[in-house]
Amino acid sequence: MIEITILEILKRNITKYNLLKAMKKMIERSTLIVLFLLTILSTNVFGQNQIKFKKEGINENIKTLFKNNEEIDSIMIEFENSIPLRLEIYKQSDSITKYQTDKPKPFIIKHGTFYNLNFDGDMFFLKKELNLLYQIISNKNLIKKISNIGKEKNFRIVITHDALYKRKFVGNDTFFAVLKPKRKNEFIELLNNNYTDSLKFGGDSIVIFQAIVYKGGHLGETAILHGEKKLLDYFFSNYKPFTKKAHMFPRESLFQPFLAGGRPLVSLIDVYLKINADKTFILSATGEGRDLKIKNYKDDESYGNLFF
Repeated sequence: MIEITILEILKRNITKYNLLKAMKKMIERSTLIVLFLLTILSTNVFGQNQIKFKKEGINENIKTLFKNNEEIDSIMIEFENSIPLRLEIYKQSDSITKYQTDKPKPFIIKHGTFYNLNFDGDMFFLKKELNLLYQIISNKNLIKKISNIGKEKNFRIVITHDALYKRKFVGNDTFFAVLKPKRKNEFIELLNNNYTDSLKFGGDSIVIFQAIVYKGGHLGETAILHGEKKLLDYFFSNYKPFTKKAHMFPRESLFQPFLAGGRPLVSLIDVYLKINADKTFILSATGEGRDLKIKNYKDDESYGNLFF
C-alpha cells in the first residue's frame, strides 16, 4: 500500500491531479488485497474448497433433508477410489450447557453418527431413518454429480444447510473386527445348503445383531438390533458346527477380532443376515464405528477391555 503524508505532498509539490491518481492506486491495491483474502478463505487451513452438485434435484433433496431434520448440523461423506465408503451425520446438542441455564451457551458440541457404507446393516438403517440421504448416497455415479471435484479419488465432502465443501482425505487404517472373506463365502454356502422350505422367516427376512468377538474370533454375547430371533437362531445353528474347531485353531473362525499391532483384542461387531426371494443368503458385518448396544455388558477381565 502507498503511504503518503501531507508534508511529503508539499515537499514534492504534488498537484491535485497527482493526488487523486495516487488515491486511485491505493483503492485498486486495496481491492486486490480483498480479492486475495477471499481466495484464501475459499481454501482454508483444512484444505477446504467450496464445490456444488450439478443436478438441481440433488440440491433440492439436500434442502428438504435439512428442513425436515433441523437437528442436523452437517454431513460428511468420505470417498476412497471415487466410491463413498464412510458417512458421518453431525447433530447439534445443547447437553453441555443444559445445566447452565443462567449462563450464555459457550459452545455447541456436535455428536456424530457413523455409517459404514459397505455394510448392509448401516445402509438398511440409513434408508429407514433418512431415506433422502440414502437416495443420494446410493447413487453409483455420485462423484460425477459433483462439480469442481478435480482428479483426486480420495477425499471428503462436507454438506451443510447452505454449502458443500471438499476436504482432504483422512481414511482409517485401523483393523476393526471383520468377517474373514474366505470363511464368509464358505459359511454362506452352508446357510444356502441347509435351508429348507419348512423354515419360514417372517417380516422382511432380515436380522441385524451385535456381538462380542473374542480374541480367538469366536462370538460371545449378542443383541438383536433389528429383525426376529428365528433367523438369528438359524445363523447360530449353522455357526456352531462351522466354527467348532475355532477355539483350538483360530484360523477356523468366521470372524477376525480387532487387531492392534497384529495382536487380537476383544471387540464389537454388527452383523447383517438376509434371506433373498430365491432362498439364498446375504451376510455382511463391520466392527468400525460401532455403538455398544448390548445391555448391561461388562468387560470380562479374563479377556480384556472391549475395542470397537
